[in-house]
Amino acid sequence: MIYCLQNQTKQTLTNPENITFEQTGCIGIIQLNNPPQNFLKNPSFVSRDYLQNIVEADDIKGLVITGMGRHFSAGADLDGVFQLAKNLKNLEQQMQAGKDLLEFISFLPVPVAAAINGVCWGGGLEIALACHLRFASEKSLFAFPEVNSNLMPGLGGIYRLTHKAGTAQSLAILLSGDTFDAQKALECKVIDKIVEKNGLDYTVAYLKNLVESKPKKVITSIMQAIHNAKKLELHEALHEETRLFCQLALDEGANRKKNS
Repeated sequence: MIYCLQNQTKQTLTNPENITFEQTGCIGIIQLNNPPQNFLKNPSFVSRDYLQNIVEADDIKGLVITGMGRHFSAGADLDGVFQLAKNLKNLEQQMQAGKDLLEFISFLPVPVAAAINGVCWGGGLEIALACHLRFASEKSLFAFPEVNSNLMPGLGGIYRLTHKAGTAQSLAILLSGDTFDAQKALECKVIDKIVEKNGLDYTVAYLKNLVESKPKKVITSIMQAIHNAKKLELHEALHEETRLFCQLALDEGANRKKNS
């Protein structure tokens, strides 16, 4: 099922447990909905198929991930983690599924932005780091507190943090487990901007401004080229960039001829 809401400005859809989806114009909004702190019941907080259906809709050109209410997410429910750990194989499978989901999000064909409010800790921060853009309210608080429970991030958060903040800052964040504010997150490149007012409204408006007037195929082609720059060797990425350009040029030329 593909969610296509071209004739509606905003509508709430039937959602998986602890997830709310709605659409505003060309932007889809996924909210983590397990108040008050939006703990993640399991590492795979939403299915890949659910996300795929959303972004494949012709009228979805961007996606925002945020938390319902005051907080983005305080991360994993540790009681649930330790319960899963009684069966190591099951825990490994659950963690792998969560890691695969975040990698899937990081390579989605439309821009994905995290609108961060309140606490963004542990697995919640790992979700935010998997997004392409991160905007945070002034009062947001960040942490990888796993070390305080003799654990560590396990969904790719260390890899992504190190690429953003560098080794020294990552060591300080990961081994202290301390909470840090939005200004520190900005300095460490964990977020891209501090938003003074409503973070969700700002993030939706920012994405709309980027993509609303652009054809979906142009957006997905640019996103593909960006993803290729991360995962392909230089000559392969450049080859694909040229191929994508030529296909867009062919399509646009045919379109202009048809309308002339």
